[in-house]
This record gives sequence, C-alpha cells and structure tokens, in this order.
Amino acid sequence: MMMVKNIWIASDLPLNLIELIKKIFNDLEIKDNQIVNFDYARENDRYEFHLEYEMSNLE
Repeated sequence: MMMVKNIWIASDLPLNLIELIKKIFNDLEIKDNQIVNFDYARENDRYEFHLEYEMSNLE
C-alpha cells in the first residue's frame, strides 16, 4: 500500500529552489517516479514550495 506524504515550505526570504529540491530529495531518498504533485509559487515577497510524494507504508 502506498501513502502520500506532503512537504510545505513558505518563506518571506528568497528560496534557492534547485538547492532546496536537491537537499530534500537526497535527505528523504525521494526518486522522480515517487512525485505526485509539485508546485512552486512567488507572490509579492512570499515564496511557497509544495511537494507530494508516494512512499510505501513499509518504509
């Protein structure tokens, strides 16, 4: 059985998206085929990052 996990990050400081993604993927050992949803937005001076990924409930 697969579970979907969510990561939400919001900041008033600029986010280095590429470095942030690399760190999250490496630390959590997320593979490309596990990604369910990915979103990054900037509105005024607010940055938001959202990632949903699947993982086995056995992990």
